[in-house]
Amino acid sequence: MKKLVLTSLVAALGFTAQANAATPEISASVSVANTYLFRGVDLGAGSAQVAGDLIADFGGLYAGAWLSSGDDALGTEADFFAGYAFDIANTGISADLGYLTYVYPSSDVGAGEIAEVYAVLGYAYDDVELAYAFNYDVSQDSTLTTGDSGRDWTYMSLSAAVDQFGVLVGYHNKDSVGEGLLHIDSTYAYNDNLAFTVSVPVDAEDGSTLDDNDPTYVATLSLPIEF
Repeated sequence: MKKLVLTSLVAALGFTAQANAATPEISASVSVANTYLFRGVDLGAGSAQVAGDLIADFGGLYAGAWLSSGDDALGTEADFFAGYAFDIANTGISADLGYLTYVYPSSDVGAGEIAEVYAVLGYAYDDVELAYAFNYDVSQDSTLTTGDSGRDWTYMSLSAAVDQFGVLVGYHNKDSVGEGLLHIDSTYAYNDNLAFTVSVPVDAEDGSTLDDNDPTYVATLSLPIEF
């Protein structure tokens, strides 16, 4: 897993993994935050979030789960994902392709009902990291994400990180739950475990801050689980 400076960037993207181990490897962590920020949207409505993840890495192929105390509307959440991540030798370029499904037991939303495929292209040079991510809805019941029978929901983001600082710009298309939301997240990692994020919603048309949406402030403490 990358340093905590990228933790909030990984949450806004849904999930990004770098799997380079030659032999199977298991990793896990737990985290607590003052609210559940997801792609510029405060799903926790100010309520604290407790989460944990478990990932199996098979030298490029990976699979895992992310469990959360949930959001204010749908309740407890369990995300399951699988994909393939790789680096192009001596170029600094990496790629990650995968599938992710969101499960909400308390709201009777099962595996596949809300799901997406994702692609992440990254570039790293010394202390500078760049990443572009694209997520596309493949939900079995698209009314849960788009509000109608269409499947045009997408989310795109561009992020960068230098040392302890990270910035992410994300955009929900107009058919998504985010209704065209553009957001800018700035993150400062105090150390490998503690990070602070400010997420600002922006009007996509003129670049001004949205008057009816205040910035969301998030503090996240994450601890690895040793096996």
